[in-house]
Amino acid sequence: MLDIDHFKAFNDLAGHDGGDALLRQLGAYLAKNVRRFDTVCRYGGEEFLIILPKISALNAQHLAEKLRQGVKKLQVQGSSGLTLQCTISLGIALYPQTAADTETLIKAADEALYRAKNNGRDQSIIAL
Repeated sequence: MLDIDHFKAFNDLAGHDGGDALLRQLGAYLAKNVRRFDTVCRYGGEEFLIILPKISALNAQHLAEKLRQGVKKLQVQGSSGLTLQCTISLGIALYPQTAADTETLIKAADEALYRAKNNGRDQSIIAL
């Protein structure tokens, strides 16, 4: 699970059209940078959920870091003419190591995401 850091502030600077453009650009970037059988979906607001079947903890962490670094390079034109960038925070949960059912797995990913944001944002944390 991932969340755009400071999305409200980004929306304030870029305008809602800029925020919408960021969401579209981020969704396209994520879809392009995962395996063909992975699933990327917008989970709500500025959150996205990525389902990575049959992936190890190490590979999930590597992918999270690759995505986190890549998102920093995305640029969105704000309504004021400014070119803006963003960062993301990610929470990783593994099936069945972290949880045995979907609801608990998503909750664990959300809690790891919350820890990443509380630890300063722009990072990924794996659920224990």
